Amino acid sequence: KRIDSFISGYRQNVAIFNSDPEEFTELLNKYLIKKAIPHTVIARILTEHIDAKRLYKNLAQGILSDYAQKPLPLDGLINDLTHALPCTTTTIKKCLEKNRIDFLDILETINTFIGEWSKRCIMIIDEFHNLKDLFTCCFEDFSKFIILQRQCMVILGTSKYKDSEKIISTELNLLFGNFEKIYINESNFFSNYTQIKSSLCALNPSDFFIAYLENILDDNALYYDYVINKIKADSSH
Repeated sequence: KRIDSFISGYRQNVAIFNSDPEEFTELLNKYLIKKAIPHTVIARILTEHIDAKRLYKNLAQGILSDYAQKPLPLDGLINDLTHALPCTTTTIKKCLEKNRIDFLDILETINTFIGEWSKRCIMIIDEFHNLKDLFTCCFEDFSKFIILQRQCMVILGTSKYKDSEKIISTELNLLFGNFEKIYINESNFFSNYTQIKSSLCALNPSDFFIAYLENILDDNALYYDYVINKIKADSSH
């Protein structure tokens, strides 16, 4: 639902709290990364077991590969896209020459890419609380980017509830570009998802709708039958 709204022009950033990072990745792969989203590039940032330079290289390779629609090494992508994306490839080459990568380099690269391509971007950051250990003053720069860059939707994932709640409620507590918080109980999510999908199979609901409905109902089992029956009844009219 949030992706559809973003494509239509309304941006709502999202923070997903899930104690199992692998399940967060599985959810993204199923509902977002493997889906074709028109005129939109995915900027994926992985923060686990990595240094700042490698993180930047992975990000640059990811957005260029997504744009080119072919997996190639970073050097090959830069060479191939020099004429199509001169500003973006120049920015990437300059950053790669630096001894130290700052989070601002990442944000400026995405800004340049969005401006040059004139399309949307969805930035996904796995275990985003790790950014503070990789970069100094990262959330100050990040908050400015979120406010100013309306063509980029941000999806944050975290398994560290307490630390991440604090970051979102303080350093990323924004008047424009605030985060909707979604909490996933990994032990129940897929069983609830399967139940809804099976109950509404005749209506062929989308994956996004099922996940959205599961998030609203959560573990309130008493409401499942009522809501599902209501949806079936309304659809028959």
